[in-house]
Amino acid sequence: MRLRFLDFILCEECQKPFGVVVFKEKKNGYIKNDTPVHSCKWYCAKLKRKNPEKIPGKTCLGCHKNEIVDGYLICDSCGKHYPVINEIPILLANAASLYPEFYLKYQDRLPQLSISREELEEYNQKRMATQKAYTYEWTTYKRLLGERDLIPWKVTKTNLDELKPKLALDAACGYGRHTNAVKNKIGEVVSFDFSGSVWSAKEYNGEDHNVYLSQSDINDMLFRKGVFDLVYAFGCLQHTPVPKTTFNNLVDRMAPGATIITGNYILKHKTAYFFEKIIRSVTTKMDHRLLHYLCYYAYPLNFAFWKLGLRHVPGISHAIRFLVRVDPDPKACVIDTFDFWMVPYQRRYPPQEILDWFYDRDLKIVRNELKYSNVRAEKPIK
Repeated sequence: MRLRFLDFILCEECQKPFGVVVFKEKKNGYIKNDTPVHSCKWYCAKLKRKNPEKIPGKTCLGCHKNEIVDGYLICDSCGKHYPVINEIPILLANAASLYPEFYLKYQDRLPQLSISREELEEYNQKRMATQKAYTYEWTTYKRLLGERDLIPWKVTKTNLDELKPKLALDAACGYGRHTNAVKNKIGEVVSFDFSGSVWSAKEYNGEDHNVYLSQSDINDMLFRKGVFDLVYAFGCLQHTPVPKTTFNNLVDRMAPGATIITGNYILKHKTAYFFEKIIRSVTTKMDHRLLHYLCYYAYPLNFAFWKLGLRHVPGISHAIRFLVRVDPDPKACVIDTFDFWMVPYQRRYPPQEILDWFYDRDLKIVRNELKYSNVRAEKPIK
């Protein structure tokens, strides 16, 4: 983690910047003397001063060259803190449950947990199943898909060369493929995921001067409100407890004039959705490895759908689509099928209800592609 990251977050309780206590640091090696680094805009953690753009003679290259490996972030006002583990800030209430080795290693140097045992147990009961599910999925499957990683941008007709975003928020980034696909067209990308897939994202994006990774909760974000000129969350909302609430959390982060690209699964057939929920009541409780192996049944069905022409046969085509996430790429078919039956939450809504989320926040819809689970909209400049 570089100190620049602290410019993007605020303590949720008191809305003040975080400080940092460093256990281990290093020179990262990927920031060179000629690397075009970005200066802090709202808060300089090194000088502990707000509005750092007004500080004369400040230099930022040294901060960017320095990587905090282990330590913790702490709010000097209320004492809330979060660990930095192997260069990644873990902005989660249950960090101690996820990374007990870190807390054991530094038990004499870490402050007392800012969450009670009862609160921690309640948090884990509600959210750890989702964390474990996606950690398994996106550390098992983490293949970059080339042009296919640009599909959300293409279907929403989003030209980043024209948009020229300076600061983007990649919410629920998974293993980082969408960050990787567009990071060279965006000034800076703040990319996060709720699960351990952030470690896969680090493999692809951990040494980029303009990418800042963290493990964060999309429904409990510490990121500043009203500062990002591009916010995107692909394949995410439907897998949260209350998608509209998650959507509003994302909109809160948009700066005036910003663009958002996101969406939700649409409800087409109530009967199919009914049976989907019945089957998922079993599959979501299965061991992830076992379910993954069982999902290889998708191979022959996917082959028959594409190669034997069953996609043209009414009835059979719909039955295969219900059971399998058909895809010309058989490996993608298997992992998407696993994703479909594995994830704890999977919400569907009528298209107009989803569009109303945008209208309720006074967003201008530029492109409606809900058939691909995405809508592009803009926030007015007031």
